[in-house]
Amino acid sequence: MSVPPSSHSSRLSREQFRKQLQDEVALHRRAIVDLHVQMNTTIPIAVLPPEMLACIFSWYIIAVAHANTAISRGWYLPSNSASHYRWIKITHVCHHWREVALSSPELWTDILVEGAHECIEAFLSRSKQALLDIFIPTSHNQTMDVIQRVFGAISRARTFSLCSMSTDSASEVLLNSLPSSAPHLRVLEMSLGGTLPVSASFPPFLTQCAAPSLTELTITRYQVDWKTGVFPKSLTHLHIVHPTEKSTKIGTSSASVVAVLAELGSLKHIELAQVLPDLSLPDDVISLPSLPSTASLPNLEYLSLRGSSLPCVVILKHCIFPETARVMLHLNSVLSPTTLRLIAPPIHAKVVNAISVGGKPKLSNILVQAFGGIRLFSLGQTISRAEIYVPSLLTLIELLLVEGPVPRIPLRQVRALSISAFSEEVSSTELDPLARLIHRLPRLQYLLCEGVARSNIIAWLRLRQKVSAATVASQNSETPGPDRRPYAMPQLSHLVLRNVRFRRVNPYCDDDPGSGLTHDLCETMELRKGTCAQLKKITILKCLNMDEDDVAILSALTKIIWDKVVDYDETDDDDEDDSEFDDYDDYDDELW
Repeated sequence: MSVPPSSHSSRLSREQFRKQLQDEVALHRRAIVDLHVQMNTTIPIAVLPPEMLACIFSWYIIAVAHANTAISRGWYLPSNSASHYRWIKITHVCHHWREVALSSPELWTDILVEGAHECIEAFLSRSKQALLDIFIPTSHNQTMDVIQRVFGAISRARTFSLCSMSTDSASEVLLNSLPSSAPHLRVLEMSLGGTLPVSASFPPFLTQCAAPSLTELTITRYQVDWKTGVFPKSLTHLHIVHPTEKSTKIGTSSASVVAVLAELGSLKHIELAQVLPDLSLPDDVISLPSLPSTASLPNLEYLSLRGSSLPCVVILKHCIFPETARVMLHLNSVLSPTTLRLIAPPIHAKVVNAISVGGKPKLSNILVQAFGGIRLFSLGQTISRAEIYVPSLLTLIELLLVEGPVPRIPLRQVRALSISAFSEEVSSTELDPLARLIHRLPRLQYLLCEGVARSNIIAWLRLRQKVSAATVASQNSETPGPDRRPYAMPQLSHLVLRNVRFRRVNPYCDDDPGSGLTHDLCETMELRKGTCAQLKKITILKCLNMDEDDVAILSALTKIIWDKVVDYDETDDDDEDDSEFDDYDDYDDELW
């Protein structure tokens, strides 16, 4: 008879048995891993060449960047390091993918200087000698060491953005880390923090670190030294933005700005905001000052000048550019009669140039905005346009209609007028200049009203043409009675209403469907009948407080195109989303 094993030997046997089972589990797990590896080698992506797999990784990085970034200046500024580096997870899927990623320097070139120092060092190391895109969203004491390390790598940077320098002293410390040359640098953006006083001059980056390939330069809140021979002649995009004219460097003049622009003949885009202090000229001056040089810009596509009227127009006057260039003027100062007389000739000359096609002025469309903005379009093989913004619409129209020995803007050619944001609060004084403009558009065929009060629309449609007092007296002496003067816009054939409130009613009450704008339009079309061209079409887009009953009433008089959006809203908020309107072939989209 056998002796039962002791408790110690029994426990030992169980542990050995458990160890044996664990070894078998581990063996099976290794076998499963091996099987997974074999399975992974059979999928199509596993047999791709490493170069193609690296290319797929690159596209994945771009897709992640588009989903987690903010757009700035046409390229992408990362929002934070967590989202910016999220793509790295894909490199840990398998050993093969990890090896391909680590052996592909171009995957590690997009560096956001935020977060762990080790991460930045890893990117700098893994990118080897590939060109870098460096983004530094801010600088502070915790990141100064790593920023200095990155500054030393600018010699192989393709894009460099320092978006918010915290202090002037930090700027000096970092600039001491710059190499003598950045031969591959194409995009440079530098700005001071928004809470700092604008006292620092533009850092001597371009004098301390040569950038012969630089094409895009953006400077924000720095006081720029407008010295010749400093800006690279390779520049195609120049953006210099100051918060106010008071932030401009003392001694900066229109002559120095034009002299610098004259050296940059490759420029395509120019944006200058508040770069010059206001000018003070005697009351008896008869023309703007002439500068010793002009800037020939044969490649210019877009010119934007923002600031006080006189210095902006002086720069505009001395820039020579193609007729296809877009011109935008945003004049902040109030225009006195003297100032208006001085700036009108150069503005008219450049506007006429900007709306020319084939050397001949051709103006097709005008967009007028209530807050003092106007856009002038010419339609040719390319669409060029000029934009002017001033604090007062009255002054703007005065500028557009100014008489005298200046180049005449060909208003008689205009076929389309778009009027935006004229609410019921707009005074009659502000509406009068627009009526003057309408009188100067005898060939107008298309009128678009967006966010305009219905009373204003009817007032413009019922405008009478201006005739001499003698003609009016003669007509009244023959057959006294109602006003028989012809209506303005005699060739008007298409009216487009967008975000217009037809009436102020409660939609749940039994109101007359023909009231409000519907009634006024019907009455106006009857008044215009027989005296001028009839409206052949009315397009209704995203309008409020109207429905199919209004469309039915208007359809009895003319053709109606309606987006079938019914929206009753008694508030004054006309800020609506754009409606889909792609199904209407006869909507003249190209005109708007």
